Amino acid sequence: MMDFSLHEIFAKTMDMRLSYVKTIPQRILLALADGGYSFNLLHQRYPDAAIDLVENRDNWILAEKEAWKNKYNIWQRLRHKPPKLWQQNLTEPLPENQFDYVWSNLCFPDEELLSVWSNCLKEDGLLFLSTFGTDTLCELSDFLQKPFTDLHDLGDLISRHTGWKEAITDADKIKLSYQNIEKLKQDIKILGLNKYLIENEYIWDKIEELILSGRLQHITLEIIYAHAVKKQSLPENTAILHFYRNRPT
Repeated sequence: MMDFSLHEIFAKTMDMRLSYVKTIPQRILLALADGGYSFNLLHQRYPDAAIDLVENRDNWILAEKEAWKNKYNIWQRLRHKPPKLWQQNLTEPLPENQFDYVWSNLCFPDEELLSVWSNCLKEDGLLFLSTFGTDTLCELSDFLQKPFTDLHDLGDLISRHTGWKEAITDADKIKLSYQNIEKLKQDIKILGLNKYLIENEYIWDKIEELILSGRLQHITLEIIYAHAVKKQSLPENTAILHFYRNRPT
């Protein structure tokens, strides 16, 4: 049984920010499964919107389907359709100009992924994402093989990309305590953080020793939240002209 409780925390934080957004989407792309939490929150807020899910991990797809099945009884399932599934890698192309929102809870964005998302959004479509910041697993810095994303670097990455405008980023931190090395291993794996750790068969023995000796009392997760607007695409050598009415002086 996969535990998506941390995904739930971050999905709820993302959802709270939607209360400031006035647009009503007709179609939403949910990029990555998270145990049904994002789907349920988006469906509650936008009951008439169609929701598509892009995911390639079989066990995550099964968990998403099971969460949806458990959320609604048989009569509710007849009324509320599950998300349409695109079983493919996130960087594979999607239909262009089809979605009003792209939503991705705990992803690892790069230029290629930002291009895919920009292409599949309608003009002025919105991107909402959460990812991990630089202080994530700072207590395990000796065991990390590469750094996490910096808040400002992510903002710059989105702002420099030709497909986006009005990028806004902010961050929050939570601290988690562990007495059980197996639970820590499970959480790190399900969050996708294991790829940041040095590949060493003895690493978990060393981390367990730190926990048992009391030298490792908590683990930090820094979560970056970002949203941006799809930039209008124009033909080559063209630009937008704005006309403003003169006001009386």
